[in-house]
Amino acid sequence: MADAQSTGGSFGAGDWGESESSGTRRTAPTVGGGSGGYWGGGGSSSSGSVGGSSTGSGTGSGDDYDPFPHRTERDRRERGPRSTGEIVWEVLIFSTFGLGMLFGVGGPALRAARRRRLLASDVRVAVYGVSVDGGARREVQEALRRVADSMDTRYPVDRRDLMATLAAVMGGHSEHWAHVGGRLGALEPKGEAQSTFQEQVAELRARFRYQTVGTGATSAGRLAPRPEEGEGFCVVSLVVASHGELPAPDHRREGMERTLDALDQVEPLELVAFEIIWSPSEDADRMSSAELETLYPELTRLAGASAGAVHCGYCGARFARELGRCPTCTAPALGA
Repeated sequence: MADAQSTGGSFGAGDWGESESSGTRRTAPTVGGGSGGYWGGGGSSSSGSVGGSSTGSGTGSGDDYDPFPHRTERDRRERGPRSTGEIVWEVLIFSTFGLGMLFGVGGPALRAARRRRLLASDVRVAVYGVSVDGGARREVQEALRRVADSMDTRYPVDRRDLMATLAAVMGGHSEHWAHVGGRLGALEPKGEAQSTFQEQVAELRARFRYQTVGTGATSAGRLAPRPEEGEGFCVVSLVVASHGELPAPDHRREGMERTLDALDQVEPLELVAFEIIWSPSEDADRMSSAELETLYPELTRLAGASAGAVHCGYCGARFARELGRCPTCTAPALGA
């Protein structure tokens, strides 16, 4: 049995840093004077101004108070005393203006405060893995390559959407799964969780020799499938780090389907990092289920899956169950 597969792919994204602006699409809106401010006003900035118009003049108490200081003194003389209905209407407008200030300016400030709290909170790391048989192996390999070529992970929402897409690729052919598994780690301080995350990724990458898809991809040279490998399997693993809750991996088909679906509920700001690792990544590099179960002993074979190693009852050779026949003497597999 092989001690490592020839090819694999890997890519991901994360934000383990302390910068508040990291992964943010927009800066806070401008409030105050200056052309092009958030409220569309112009003019010079002054104390108590909004949209470039000063609220410092004409303020007072009782009938002297005017929430619309841009009206001239002549306007006020010509209009005469304001009616109760007009005052109520003006108060409503001013209240609406105040709510705009709250959600226009306070919103980003509240999000920034929440981000600071998240950055200081503990992180949990989880690993999810499935094997896909020869009936869907090529489709999964091609889908992962397409995502790797077109991914955009600059912002939190992009990273979350991409991770959800990758989980959907893993779960999109669940009828072709032969193995599932994973682990859900405990909450750890962020520095320790980062080390755990990196160790999990490195350990999964060590199960193949050449990374042919993703950052730093290289060539594996000439590859050719061998008869004893059949159509081959592909193992796809997703490593996730999050400040929030993560679904627990399941060792049953239906349970793992629900687990992967639940990853779509991870909030963008809670997602710290993810990495997708799969092997093999090339069509000509085949991995039999017998090799798979040697390289990925943590995965659980699903009931009824045609996978695993069997022995020929005639020549005694060991081979993969999915072949159906011994590649050495062509005798049918016992118990296949």
